[in-house]
Amino acid sequence: MRCDNLSHLGCRFWIDRHAKICDNGGAGKLLFDIVNFLHFRVGLPFQKRSQIITHSYFETDGGRAAAGFKGTTGDCGTRALAIATDLTYQEAYDLINAYSKDEKPSKRRRGKSSSRTGVHKVTFDKVLADLGWEWTPTMKVGSGCTVHVKKDELPEGRLILRLSKHYAAFIDGELHDSFDSSRNGTRCVYGYWKKPESRELDPGAFLDKCEPLRRLFSSPEPRAIKSEYWKAQFKGIFS
Repeated sequence: MRCDNLSHLGCRFWIDRHAKICDNGGAGKLLFDIVNFLHFRVGLPFQKRSQIITHSYFETDGGRAAAGFKGTTGDCGTRALAIATDLTYQEAYDLINAYSKDEKPSKRRRGKSSSRTGVHKVTFDKVLADLGWEWTPTMKVGSGCTVHVKKDELPEGRLILRLSKHYAAFIDGELHDSFDSSRNGTRCVYGYWKKPESRELDPGAFLDKCEPLRRLFSSPEPRAIKSEYWKAQFKGIFS
C-alpha cells in the first residue's frame, strides 16, 4: 500500500494494524520504530511500545491438516487440547469423542459433544480434570472482566483458556490458535486450565476415573490412541 499522504486516516490505520500483529522480538521493535518515525512526520504523538504490541500469537491448526482433515469447522476444543497437551490432533479428537459417549441428555444442551463441531463445557472440564490439569476461575458473578488474553495477565506454563464460546491454548505467554482469538489482547478470559508443574500420578487411580480413555486403549480399532505420551502417563500399564 502506497501512502502519498501520511496523515490520511487509512494510512494511520494500516500502520497501527500491522504494528499490533508483530511479536516482541527484533521485527516487532523495528516496526515499532518505523511507526513512531511516521507518527513524527505527520505530527502524531509518540506511542509506547506496550500500546502497539500487546501479545504474541502463533498460528497453528493443532495438527488438523496433518491428520488428514480438510476444511474448517468448530473444533476449537480439540485444537486447544492437542496443542496444550502435546497430543496429536487425532488423539485429542478421539479422546473428546470417547468422553462424549458418556454424556447424559440435558434440556440445556443440544445434542452430544463432538470433536468436530464443539464440546460441551462439562465434558471438556472432565477431560482436563481427569488428565490432572488444574482449573483457575478468573471471572466471578458481578466482578466484571479482570483478566484478558495478555502475557502480563496470565501465568507462565501451558494453559487452555476459556473464552466466550471459544477455547485457546496459551503457552508461556504466547497464544497458539488458528486465528488471533485475543482481539488484540482485549478479549476477556473466564478462566484457564493449567498443567501442574509436577504431579505424581498413580496410573491405576487415574484409569479408575478415566473410563473413556480405558475404552480407547482396550479398543481393537487401529485408530485407538496408544501414543508415547499416554504410555508415559500410564507407566507401562498398557503394552
